[in-house]
Amino acid sequence: MLPIDAFDRAFQLHPDREALVDAGGSVTFAQLRDTSDAVARGLQGLGVEDSGIVGIYSPNRSRVFEIIVGILRRGATWNPISATNTPSSNHDLLRRAGTSVVFVDPTYHHLVDGLREQLPHLTLISMDEQGPCDSSWDAFLSGGRDFPAWANAQGEPQRPFMIIGTGGTTGQPKLVVEPVRVWNAMMRVFETRMPVGENARQLVTAPATHAAGIVALLASACGQPIHFHDGFNAAAVLDSLQDDRITTLFLPPTAFYDLIDEQLRSPRDTSALESLLIAAAPIAPERLAQGAELFGWAVSQCFGQVEAPMFVAFQTPEDIRTAVLEGDDDLLRSCGRVTQVVSVTIQDAAGNLLPHGESGEICVRGELVADGYLGNPDATAEAQRDGWLHTGDVGVLHASGHLQIRDRLKDMIITGGFNVYAAEVEAVLLRHPQVARAAVIGVPDDRWGERVVAVVVPHDGFDDAEALVAFAKESLGSVKAPKEIRWASALPQTPVGKVNKVALRAREGV
Repeated sequence: MLPIDAFDRAFQLHPDREALVDAGGSVTFAQLRDTSDAVARGLQGLGVEDSGIVGIYSPNRSRVFEIIVGILRRGATWNPISATNTPSSNHDLLRRAGTSVVFVDPTYHHLVDGLREQLPHLTLISMDEQGPCDSSWDAFLSGGRDFPAWANAQGEPQRPFMIIGTGGTTGQPKLVVEPVRVWNAMMRVFETRMPVGENARQLVTAPATHAAGIVALLASACGQPIHFHDGFNAAAVLDSLQDDRITTLFLPPTAFYDLIDEQLRSPRDTSALESLLIAAAPIAPERLAQGAELFGWAVSQCFGQVEAPMFVAFQTPEDIRTAVLEGDDDLLRSCGRVTQVVSVTIQDAAGNLLPHGESGEICVRGELVADGYLGNPDATAEAQRDGWLHTGDVGVLHASGHLQIRDRLKDMIITGGFNVYAAEVEAVLLRHPQVARAAVIGVPDDRWGERVVAVVVPHDGFDDAEALVAFAKESLGSVKAPKEIRWASALPQTPVGKVNKVALRAREGV
């Protein structure tokens, strides 16, 4: 089954239902079908072949999905472009991906000259009026009118539907090839874990170029209306949860914390919410418990990475509620049970399997695992060894099937001969009422090898480093507690809301 087959089912079952909603209005599933068909024919008019690579440079809006579904109809490959990346970073990703066509929202027309200079082979299509692009939206659609309607995508489950960059939190982003098989695996989990009823309605506020967009595409293919916000604003999100009766929302932890704080300041009716899905980074257990109760036990979370996207493990709202009410700390700290589309083992550095309860690298195999890194066979061979994807995440697999993430291997700090997981220290710091954000890094130290340093964004001008270190020592002891607190007004983030520790270390001179 191809991704477009799922959309065809939605078009047949719900032609008159709202499909996409943004600030400019709404379109029905029948209109989405017609526009995406025109996009597919327009791509044929440009000479885009099967598996040809097409990018979109745009903020969140309905037209993004009209284009993506058209790409899928054509049998081409979507190359998500994060508008929050630097232009030079995107030039590099587009070049390495082999992208031939890029749709550009007028918001980013000022970047067109740079794209032309660096990538002269690109065909640039405006998503509205032509401006500096090669074609306007209307002219592009007109160019495909002579091609057969409903251009059928051909291909097998191994063909790519998406080529996407990794987060780049620990180095240069790599390009991951996601075959149709991965889409089908994600859809199987989505249909069994997420709300799919007649009243389901999803809000996209995180960038649609990453996890939020993938979750929304799955929802749209299941016939759910998708609402778009151009960027995250906690007050606007809560207003939409109340006024639009949103049932499903994806957020990274940083945005989730802001949503909690805003709901405490000014409560809204969020009773329609069925799944507030948290992913993209570890979440502080105390904040998870606080948010789960605040939002009516509708919070869920999942674990994946670009190389095995979204659904390696899934924690249901019921599991989180049980963990909070029964005081089950291990369950609360887990990211859920391993899903039906993968197998997971915990391995040591030599590749030996570790028993339940022991900490090691999380390794994954199954239909959710991507094919590897485009044009980088050495990195593919390093990540996929002996039939397992080595995720680079340290974790524990419990006998119950629950997976608990400790940290990234590259974020582990070795201080005085002890292993310290940055995520564990960050979770403790976030319990302090005067800490808004925290990131922990290792800094070279003549005595300790590395010393634990916390970069903290405080509330209300708080600056008592001694008190904060003492607070951390109560839970962590003196070895794991920060040796130094550095105050900051903000932490650098990736487009999906993760702390960018490469940028943070550079900023801190490490």
